[in-house]
Amino acid sequence: MKIEYNFIEIKKENINLIKDLWEKNRIFHQNKTNNFSYQYSNLNFDERMNNIFNSKNIKYYKISAIINKSNIVGYCLSIIQGSSGELCTLFIDEQHRNNGLGH
Repeated sequence: MKIEYNFIEIKKENINLIKDLWEKNRIFHQNKTNNFSYQYSNLNFDERMNNIFNSKNIKYYKISAIINKSNIVGYCLSIIQGSSGELCTLFIDEQHRNNGLGH
């Protein structure tokens, strides 16, 4: 049975829609690394998003989300800062990995 996914864009006013997945991503990276786990343990979603969206250097942002049924199962937050683009954070829920969603 093929799982159906839809892609949507999220406005920064609705950034809390990805907060639970962002937290799963933070915990994943905190547990994955021995040398930098302290950096991930100190990360806070609201502070991180405020730093991104209130930076005068960031020209544009894009928040893409992947929906299965009515649940957000993945997201990608990217920015353009100066003349460079950066993928800030990307996460696919473990149950939905290996379906090409991160590409």
